[in-house]
Amino acid sequence: MPLQGATRERFWKRSVAEPLWTTVDPVLSAPFKITQTMKVATAGSCFAQHIARHLKNSGYNYYVRERAPTCIHPKVALQYNYGTFSARFGNVYTTRQLRQLRRNRGSLGMRLSRPHWRRDDVAKTLVAIALTSACSSVLPATSKQQVGPNLESSDGHRACASPPVWTISGKVLLEPGCIFTSTVNITHSHTELDCQGSVIDPGSRKGYALHINSQGQRLTNVTVRNCIVRNANAIGIVVGWRGSDQAKVSKYDREEIYDRTPHFIQIINTRVEASKGAGIYIDDYVSDVTLRHVAVTRSDSMAIYLEHSSRRITLEDSLFEDNSLVKKREALAIDSSAHNVIRRNIFRRNKAGGIFLYKNCHEHAAFEAKQTERWQGSDNNLIEDNHFEDEPVGVWIGSRQSLDLRKLRCGDPYYGGKFVRDKARENTVRSNSFLRVTKGVLIEDDENAVVGNRFRDTREVCIRVGSAPRSEFLGLPVVGIKVKYNECDLGIDVKSRQKAVPLGIEFVHGSSATR
Repeated sequence: MPLQGATRERFWKRSVAEPLWTTVDPVLSAPFKITQTMKVATAGSCFAQHIARHLKNSGYNYYVRERAPTCIHPKVALQYNYGTFSARFGNVYTTRQLRQLRRNRGSLGMRLSRPHWRRDDVAKTLVAIALTSACSSVLPATSKQQVGPNLESSDGHRACASPPVWTISGKVLLEPGCIFTSTVNITHSHTELDCQGSVIDPGSRKGYALHINSQGQRLTNVTVRNCIVRNANAIGIVVGWRGSDQAKVSKYDREEIYDRTPHFIQIINTRVEASKGAGIYIDDYVSDVTLRHVAVTRSDSMAIYLEHSSRRITLEDSLFEDNSLVKKREALAIDSSAHNVIRRNIFRRNKAGGIFLYKNCHEHAAFEAKQTERWQGSDNNLIEDNHFEDEPVGVWIGSRQSLDLRKLRCGDPYYGGKFVRDKARENTVRSNSFLRVTKGVLIEDDENAVVGNRFRDTREVCIRVGSAPRSEFLGLPVVGIKVKYNECDLGIDVKSRQKAVPLGIEFVHGSSATR
């Protein structure tokens, strides 16, 4: 019997119902204490909901594994059980039920093969919004037309007065429901901009729609939230110290450049749509930036660019869809940027692919004063729990290792007449899902790990390790790769290749891996 020999306080009748109420002590000793740094998840019924609410209100680290897409209003998200528990599994009444749920879904919040479970015997079926399709159906379509005075856009926003160039500081709340046809600058620390759902649409104005610019002075603790940035004539949002790279390095040492460049920046619950350049640009030496609940769609170039020497950028719970409409680029470019965390995002239908990691070859070194030699590779990045769908390539590590780079006039030395050594090492690609991608993960540099990923309906290959030029000209095959616990399902059109490509994983040009 499970309760045989259990102490008095384990029984409701003995410890609560029978004793005099003034003698009941609900506080017991425990073998450990929960600290505010521990992740705490909840599962249960109404009592677990109350516990979750009190944990959040008391400053504890309440762990929510399954967050609502950025495009869903908080009230709607609550109706579909986002944030009620640590994942949207509904009420759980027994440990056996929780164990069954864990077995069916994997880790908390793992995406299902279908968007919801349905019980026909329940009168009111709660249909969960599919995380991989919600934003594309909810995000409103927008046009490039600039809205004039006293006119409304198709989604109900109205034009509101603002200066052509708007520099803000302190805590700023924009009027809800507005379109501001300004370019917005933030140049002071401890600034918080809350757009409250309003739109920044500079239209034909030159420059960046929103620029967090340190101007070579210390700029820290800036938050931008609840904004919609549309139709930027260049880049949607820029975080950085814009200027000549060579001038910076000739005047300051590396750590002082970091200190004079924006750090501890947050961009939360913000959409960037239809930018002429990249959606969001994190410039060189920017550090400690969090992008959370961000959606970047229909940019002419990349959705996100992490420039050289940037570090510790966290990108989570966001959507990157239908980008690089003009330039054939990836959604997320990690260029000589290190120690970043990319997790729980959706990458869908971007022109060249999802995430590319590489080291710029010091391109156009003799012709552009802005360029300096890259001193770090795209190293020590964590890519986990993301979803890649309908991408030509999901993740490409060392994406410039085998490309002809003669047109870039690189400052780094060439080999084989047209190739340059790329550097992207000690990166981890873990627990991601790939659906209908042509190539899942390509690895062309050493010491990287691909662990616990799931590939479904893959069109060509799930994982490929190796670089032909590096092996042929330098005699250096790709080595030190860890490939473990991945599930690969090749699409019907490539099933015939399965014998030649065991489990959809290729090691080419002398490469090797730990399996």
